[in-house]
Amino acid sequence: MIKDNIISGLTVALVSIPLSSAIAIAYGTTPSRGLHTAIYAPFIGALLGGSNYNILGIASSLVNIVSGLTMVHGE
Repeated sequence: MIKDNIISGLTVALVSIPLSSAIAIAYGTTPSRGLHTAIYAPFIGALLGGSNYNILGIASSLVNIVSGLTMVHGE
């Protein structure tokens, strides 16, 4: 059981590295800021508790990009 969780966790971590850098570049910042966000945001969210509706990690950045594009280009 824990072996499966470790493997899936490492897989998600390896996918999030280039994704977080790409999202940071899309925002117009440096890739290192994307890496910092990918590391610290889920850690802080986990420490402070959460709910079933929280989006932690890289997917939360996509929400801001999509909402910005929706505001500019409409529905």
